[in-house]
Amino acid sequence: MQTSFEEVTAEYKKTLHAHGIWFHEEEEQFLSNIFRKVKTMEPVAHKDRSIWAGRFDVSAMPGGCSLIFTPWKDWIGMEIDADLLRRVKPASIVANCFYEMAYMGGDEEERENKIEKTIEKLDGKINNEEEEEEEEEEDPFLVTYTPFSDPLRNIELDICKIKNGVAVIHDGVTEIPDKYFRGMDHLKSVSIPDSVIRIGKSAFYCCRTLKSIVIPASVKEIGDNAFLYTRKVNSIVVSEGNKRYDSRNNSNAIIETSTNRLILGCNNTIIPDTVVSIGEYAFVWYSFDTIAIPDSVKEIGRRAFVDCKKLTSIEIPNSVTTIGAEAFYNCTKLSSVVLPDSLTTIDESAFYGCERINSITIPDSVQVIWSHAFDGAKLKSIVWPKNLRVIGEEAFAYSSLKELVLPHNVTHIIGGAFKRSKHLSSVFIPASVSEIAGNVFLSCPRLRTIKVDEENKIYDSRNNCNAIIETATNTLIAGCKTTIIPDTVTEICDRAFLGCLGLRKIVIPESVTEIGYFAFSKCTNLHTIVFQNTVKMIWPTAFQECSSLNFIVIPKNTTRQFKKMLPEVLLSKIKEIGTLLDIN
Repeated sequence: MQTSFEEVTAEYKKTLHAHGIWFHEEEEQFLSNIFRKVKTMEPVAHKDRSIWAGRFDVSAMPGGCSLIFTPWKDWIGMEIDADLLRRVKPASIVANCFYEMAYMGGDEEERENKIEKTIEKLDGKINNEEEEEEEEEEDPFLVTYTPFSDPLRNIELDICKIKNGVAVIHDGVTEIPDKYFRGMDHLKSVSIPDSVIRIGKSAFYCCRTLKSIVIPASVKEIGDNAFLYTRKVNSIVVSEGNKRYDSRNNSNAIIETSTNRLILGCNNTIIPDTVVSIGEYAFVWYSFDTIAIPDSVKEIGRRAFVDCKKLTSIEIPNSVTTIGAEAFYNCTKLSSVVLPDSLTTIDESAFYGCERINSITIPDSVQVIWSHAFDGAKLKSIVWPKNLRVIGEEAFAYSSLKELVLPHNVTHIIGGAFKRSKHLSSVFIPASVSEIAGNVFLSCPRLRTIKVDEENKIYDSRNNCNAIIETATNTLIAGCKTTIIPDTVTEICDRAFLGCLGLRKIVIPESVTEIGYFAFSKCTNLHTIVFQNTVKMIWPTAFQECSSLNFIVIPKNTTRQFKKMLPEVLLSKIKEIGTLLDIN
């Protein structure tokens, strides 16, 4: 507390500028008021209590720190951890404490009431007895504060005045700069005058308690993500006379008039039947459980419904030809999806993380399902499209499928397409498949039957081996717990058995010359490997994390060769044939 106020503010300015945040004179005056109040408070000694390094995140910003809320009267009596003082300047600690410890968290009105009471306490309007009683009811927790994150203070900024969560932008202002109100967590409403022409990019980004938006007729440009993550908005109005945007039919949305593209919706949006596209990020993080998409809509933009975690059902009309990447990403309660017959592709991560989708009918018009499209969906049944050509990387990872019979037009299956499908037990690969990029069945512990159509010219499962083998090179690219490696296989591909928990014993035939990276990695129940001959190459991670591996059985007089190829941790497991009477 001996540090001068000038040093404190100067140090904190540096911290703010490092994050591109401008330090306003009003903020400096506010800090000054708190500093003067703290100086008049009597220190109270505390045993075994200190401002310790564990409470500070000194990596968050240069010389900065973040502190769990503690009442002023307790904080003043604390000692500062010596190690912290060596790493962080005293001025920065004090400056951050002024900000961090003046506020606590909560939700909406409750949080506002608590902050108001805290300010009243600092002003001496609540006596010590009431203060102590109130503090016992509060749970301390970590908060993060920036100069703009508390609109409950009455402050005058360069373009507006903020009072009790309401921002009134001054008449004559023509632009709301990029990111201007970004992260103002308690902003409830904003009054925009008719003089404003442009609303900048991310201007109201993450204003999580903003409840209404009114766009005046003068606005000609709304920047990207201007209102992104404003999840509490229930009302949107565009003033009549605006030539660029409208909210036709009381739709509670912002629509670009010339293109009929809906660029922003809210919790109460009704999409008009004149809208032809739903723009990127239009409904991110809103709280409706369903929404009607009219037949006029042809396109659903990228990330349009991301994190709509209360959305339970969606019916997409036949007019829609495009569903953008991550359109319904992480809609964790979405359980019912009707896809249109007009759809030709399902884009990347379109339904990623929609864990409650148990079944899906993919229309015959779909030819490509891109990477991660249904990653994380617990699909138990899929009606496959007849014209499907491509299944992208991890497109159906973590599914709950038990059997997989792919349609006869599929040509490409990309790596990990069905990885970690823990209930999958049988797979059929049709003759049409011409490319399988790596092991598409990684970590499917119950997989026991793999069959490739006999007419497939690129791959086979010869001798009923329960594996996928690249015919031309005799390379085994995917196996399972019942695989018997044929004596014509020359190479075991990278990750061929990765995570195969059911695999307990494997025999490597004489024909095999190379075992690839992670080929048997994480086969945690594999206890015995039998080599019928020496191999030319075993990559170092081939048997990584095989925690139950006890026996590596090799031919007589080959120990020296195998010791050159196996990692040191496995050398003690080597047993030459003839030294064991029985291997189970």
